[in-house]
Amino acid sequence: MEWACSPSPSQECRDMGSMKDQLNPVLRPLDPWEAAKQDYPITTYQPVMFVANSLEDAESRIAQFCDSLTRPFFPQYDPLTQTIRVTKAIQRAERHSTVELQRQKQMQFFEKTAPVNNNTSTVESCTVADGLVQ
Repeated sequence: MEWACSPSPSQECRDMGSMKDQLNPVLRPLDPWEAAKQDYPITTYQPVMFVANSLEDAESRIAQFCDSLTRPFFPQYDPLTQTIRVTKAIQRAERHSTVELQRQKQMQFFEKTAPVNNNTSTVESCTVADGLVQ
């Protein structure tokens, strides 16, 4: 909460979120098309946050974004059963572990945002064993 709301998050807060060199998150106007393409690390505080003028504004923008997506099915919420039903038969793709893909994306993100330092590397290599990053 301090990272997102404080005008000056404490050093302890920034250290805990692996954001030692960034004083605050970058705030941008809510643009779902841009947000969908934004690279985000999944194990740290988000360096970029998208902000709407109001909840109504956010709802409108997200609805426009969702309406623009092409998809072969349309999920609908049923308030009586409190479930989501799909209007067309779909088949789920086989599930695969994404641990290695996530590790690679994290490495790419931090390599792209790390300050240049010729003497040391700010990103250490990781290994994946039994689904755990070490």
